[in-house]
Amino acid sequence: MLPVVTFLLLSLAGTPSHAATTPPTVSLDLPAATELALQRSLQISAAWQGAEAAAQVVEQVQALKRGKVGLEAEYLHLNDSIGMSINLPAGLGLKLPPIVIVPQELLHARVQAGLPLYTGNKIERAVQQATYGAEALKAFARDTESGVMLEVSDYYLGALLAREVVKVQQQALDTYRQHLDQANKVFRAGVVARYDVIRAETAVKDQEKKVSDAQNQYDLALSALRTALVMDRDTPIELRGSLQEVSESLTLLEAQKIALTDSDALKALDNKSLAYQMAGKVEEAGGRPQVAAIGQVELLTGNLAATDPEWTVGVKATYDLYDGGARKAKVREQQAQQRKVETEREYAGNQIQLAIQSAYLDMGAARVGLEASHKSAELAEESLRLAQRRFEFGVGTSLEVLDATTTLAGARVGETQSLYQLDKAWLKMHRYVGDLRAACRRAGL
Repeated sequence: MLPVVTFLLLSLAGTPSHAATTPPTVSLDLPAATELALQRSLQISAAWQGAEAAAQVVEQVQALKRGKVGLEAEYLHLNDSIGMSINLPAGLGLKLPPIVIVPQELLHARVQAGLPLYTGNKIERAVQQATYGAEALKAFARDTESGVMLEVSDYYLGALLAREVVKVQQQALDTYRQHLDQANKVFRAGVVARYDVIRAETAVKDQEKKVSDAQNQYDLALSALRTALVMDRDTPIELRGSLQEVSESLTLLEAQKIALTDSDALKALDNKSLAYQMAGKVEEAGGRPQVAAIGQVELLTGNLAATDPEWTVGVKATYDLYDGGARKAKVREQQAQQRKVETEREYAGNQIQLAIQSAYLDMGAARVGLEASHKSAELAEESLRLAQRRFEFGVGTSLEVLDATTTLAGARVGETQSLYQLDKAWLKMHRYVGDLRAACRRAGL
């Protein structure tokens, strides 16, 4: 018995448990999905890394104001020492040894320092240019966050829509099956013909395929959501939210006005334009005299150098007398870049206003469609009830029941699609208004 028991214990120990291999279920509503996207998105990480790099550029330019101190050292081994001999007039009979000016072994060490005194505001303009560039990248990173949140919101709403369609199709299938049971009963009672039973059986089979197709669409929607959230493809997802009829207090003109003022995309372009403006001023400042205080201290080790240690201080000034027009061309280039960005900014503003208007039109159409779907569903429910009663008493046909069931399922799918379109358009509008994160929290989705 002992070998058998040992074998069983080893078998159980080597069998991985289901809990160890299955990832834990992730429960999501819209705020949770968007927050997870903010944490995991590679696009957002790259955007903020670019902003961080730009902030370091600002630090580099600001360091120019504080000057620079450096240590320089060199060791040289010459082919021979450098000397100077003195030739006396002929006949004096005195021979002097050569004077060594530079020995064969040379070791120099010096400390050099420089501090800008006057640059024509070149450094100040360069700091402003770098600062505007950094602010532009920060605004771009915030706009990237909004774009990623909207993308994930679309995937999340698509999953909610697909889930609701599965429910509607499953409810229709349950109704078809109930009708099939009823058809068999009344057929056995001699109230209806075998044809009605066959028609009900066919409807059940067709609806089973619709349920399967709807489930496939739901699985695909969840896969797309997992991909957007950088999840493992086998991670189970539980959707806590549901499609809701959201309302909006902002008018179209109010939303457009807010967007033109607070849009991070437009702020990025504004700062980019100012950065090009400052770049042109940096070039202009470079054409003015550049004055710096300089100093140098010779540090010597041993007696290998030809001169005694010494120090020097002074002022150095540079000024370009003629550069062939290169500086003016650079200034014009920056001005042209600035005009280009300003044109892009105007175009982006027009597109944002158009997108908000489109979102409002979509919300209006979705509300009209939702109201119509509510009426259609109400009518279809009553039609189905009456058709079922008539069929039970043999004064109606199976076709009437099946048609009423199909109409009801279509109306309920229409309700769900209208809610999906309404929620999607509402979130799109808030993406451009600039408060999508807060909108996701209060949407109740």
